[in-house]
Amino acid sequence: MADVPNVWIAAGSTGKSTFSVGLAVHHSMGAPFLGRETSRGVPLYLDWESTADDFEEKLWLISRSLGQRSVPRIHRMRMAGAATGYAAAIANRIDDLGATLVIWDGIQAAGGPISQSAGYEAVAGDLEALVGSLPVTTHLMLDHVTGDDLKTGAVPLKARGSTRKVEWARNQWTLVLDRDAQRDERHVVGWTHTKIN
Repeated sequence: MADVPNVWIAAGSTGKSTFSVGLAVHHSMGAPFLGRETSRGVPLYLDWESTADDFEEKLWLISRSLGQRSVPRIHRMRMAGAATGYAAAIANRIDDLGATLVIWDGIQAAGGPISQSAGYEAVAGDLEALVGSLPVTTHLMLDHVTGDDLKTGAVPLKARGSTRKVEWARNQWTLVLDRDAQRDERHVVGWTHTKIN
């Protein structure tokens, strides 16, 4: 959803980062993503997870899969530590680029360390305040679910450690790896729309 916080939640190694780089490429071209129309714009990728080489490889592979001869320019900021320490830098980059999509990979690291004085809910509240203070744009936040959520076979409805994050996210999709396909050495991901507000 445009101009609001959106979340994709999934277990590790489901493909959140790869899909989000794919979304960034599609958005930069204005090409449909997974059968859905996208607007054309300027993506900014806040990266707590990947190395520069890993990120560039994903860009290259996705661009080639779309038949592109060149890799579109995706703006990336390498991040470390709590996002609250980068508030001004993120806001300035959004303004300078005219960024229309900001991808947060991953929101758990962006929240910073959890402690007795700053539990999951407090960290989620800090992130909510930070996103609310940034220039208005579309945000996509990638978050993890716990392994326990996957043992039952149900589609997880919230990310690890916080109900607060799911409350202020306006739109959420849960990605679940198809274990049967994985046994056949295929990577198939099911998408379930788990919240719209």
